[in-house]
Amino acid sequence: MTGFNYAKSAQTAARLIKKFGQTGAIRRKTKIGGTDWNPEFQDIDYPCTLVVTEYSLKERESSLIGTSDKKVLISTEGVSIPAYADASDSANAPTERDQIVIKGRAHEVVRVGPLEPGDTVVMWTAQVAF
Repeated sequence: MTGFNYAKSAQTAARLIKKFGQTGAIRRKTKIGGTDWNPEFQDIDYPCTLVVTEYSLKERESSLIGTSDKKVLISTEGVSIPAYADASDSANAPTERDQIVIKGRAHEVVRVGPLEPGDTVVMWTAQVAF
């Protein structure tokens, strides 16, 4: 018996997000120079493809989802982001320290997590403050 092909699911998710979504960016404060005791940082936008959707009433019920928060589905395809120096697992993945840029406007990430069955990240789901 062979296992489920999660890589194919990730490809399907990427294709559907590309078809029905939009181009956006993950904005990360990135070290661009300076010294260890006086670093220089710059906000850099890393392109991604995403879908913005509403939370259902059931999802909002008894939760910490703000009334204007949106659910954002982010494709893994083509995402290339350097890791934070203190969080090596943040490479090529959005975090709560980042912002999501949608239609030119930056939004705070409240919560983000991967849809990761097995060892394959299919996509990320973010709660974004609007």
